Amino acid sequence: MALFAFLIWGALHTDLPQYDGKAMAGRFVGYPIVALLVPLGWLVACRRQRRRLAFPFGAAVLVTFPFVIDLWGNTFRLYIENEHFDDVVHAINPVLFVAAFALLLDRTGVPRWATWIMAFGIGCAGHILWETLEYWLLEGFGAVELDLSLADTLSDLGWGMVGAIIGACAHLVGPRPAVMLIPDAAR
Repeated sequence: MALFAFLIWGALHTDLPQYDGKAMAGRFVGYPIVALLVPLGWLVACRRQRRRLAFPFGAAVLVTFPFVIDLWGNTFRLYIENEHFDDVVHAINPVLFVAAFALLLDRTGVPRWATWIMAFGIGCAGHILWETLEYWLLEGFGAVELDLSLADTLSDLGWGMVGAIIGACAHLVGPRPAVMLIPDAAR
């Protein structure tokens, strides 16, 4: 709900200075699409299993919350007024995304060490993709207010890797889920 509230607010107030040059149109389109990946994946898994599976609420929240944090930071000018806010976001958001993947992967029944490696790899690859998208926004769409530099990108990648390491451990907390997404015949 918070994601859509920030998106609607931002869409109605694109003239505010905190949104100027921030490529908000891409956020307005991309964020809801990614936020819907967990529910869509759950629907596909239910169809494949031919039964209703427990909805992964934790993973859905963990995937959506980084977008809320980013929009919150832009809406309240935190990126502009606090020079370290971007570093915090690049450390925390990968923890959340990777934790979501780790929790989802843990439901598949693969060994936990393999879940950690896959979640970490997905987190690192995702962060590289994110930084590449930021570069394309700067070069292709003139998102000059992002104030990107090589030093900033390398710092962001470093923080992202730390976040991926931490997030990949999320599935190690608590008991393993009983619901498996891979049919017995496929194992």
